[in-house]
Amino acid sequence: MATRSSQDVAELEQAARTLGLRFEPGPFALSPALRPNAPLFSGQYTSENGFTGEVEGVEAAMFDLTSVIRTAESETVTQWTVIAVAEPNLPGFVCLPRGFQSWMVRGQITPIWFDRSAVDPFTGGTIRAFERRYTLGLWKQAPARFEKTIRDRFRAPVLEAIAERPGWSIQSADRRLILAARGCACPQDRPELWQEALAIRAALIAPVATTSEPIPPPPGMDVARQRNRRVPRIAGGIAGAIIGFFTAFISMSSIMFYQFGRMPAHGPHSLRPYLPLLLVLSTPVVVLIGAFAGVWIGGLVADLRFRPGTTDDVPAPIARRSAFAGVVLGWFVGGATGLGLATQLRAGIPRWLIPLVMFGPAALGLLAGGFAGLAFARKPRASKPS
Repeated sequence: MATRSSQDVAELEQAARTLGLRFEPGPFALSPALRPNAPLFSGQYTSENGFTGEVEGVEAAMFDLTSVIRTAESETVTQWTVIAVAEPNLPGFVCLPRGFQSWMVRGQITPIWFDRSAVDPFTGGTIRAFERRYTLGLWKQAPARFEKTIRDRFRAPVLEAIAERPGWSIQSADRRLILAARGCACPQDRPELWQEALAIRAALIAPVATTSEPIPPPPGMDVARQRNRRVPRIAGGIAGAIIGFFTAFISMSSIMFYQFGRMPAHGPHSLRPYLPLLLVLSTPVVVLIGAFAGVWIGGLVADLRFRPGTTDDVPAPIARRSAFAGVVLGWFVGGATGLGLATQLRAGIPRWLIPLVMFGPAALGLLAGGFAGLAFARKPRASKPS
């Protein structure tokens, strides 16, 4: 929780009076009309030093917020100055400032992109300025059908108004509009922040201009298609990395098996001492190439199989447990198969083929088990009769 001196509290009270608002020092509880299910409030948080009042007849508040995001490895504490306004007519959306500080949250939304080639150069410049400063999108729980309503609201005048005021985290949920600036603003800056937030709000709630049209997405970049690619790209990237690793490992092992008996161990032209180093250096490169190729192939397959209106409106969670169980089972079955084949065929095949026979089935079993686990988890279950 942000600590305020007695002088700060007095100056905050004066700032609230300047804005025609009431000041509540210390811990501050949002009223039910302003407490949304927005991403900013999804974790643990504390709020204090609230300004409360009305804006054009609707309830509004300004306060300090300290949010805590905990993961298995770390804890991130962030302080905000938040303006909350009751807005019943806005669609649910998330508009986050671009930058390193917001990358973790931006990874949890589906971006909404605008096609600059479908509009005039002036509007294209507005889109470029907006997307350089902000990422607009749908929160992961929001249905894809909301995209149309958001595009209808975020036309060129709204994009321009928001782009002119960088740094805000803007979220709309449960008929509430949340505008948050990073850090606890000093009392002297509060009136300016308040006016800037109200200017963004005014642009968002203004009647839709008939002189502008909704801006379409770039080809293939609507929300439904992006969500349809998510799981195949992740699965393809992991599969490609695994294939790349085993390809590099098996190839270099085969070369070493083949060359160790033919290359001189020493001498100015001997490459034998450098083979282990070559294995270590080449493996990460091949793994990265395999991962990128897997992501591309996974997205391509998803696009080929995509049928508008047939995919889930809300993205399904990735079945990690089923995939992991399939990977472990496939690894053991494939590993045992490869070890048995290598033992039986060792005397009848060239030495350089032994790594392929030993580790090839393990790699195939690992991949087959993972994809089988994903397929099993996504298979519809018949409900039990009551």
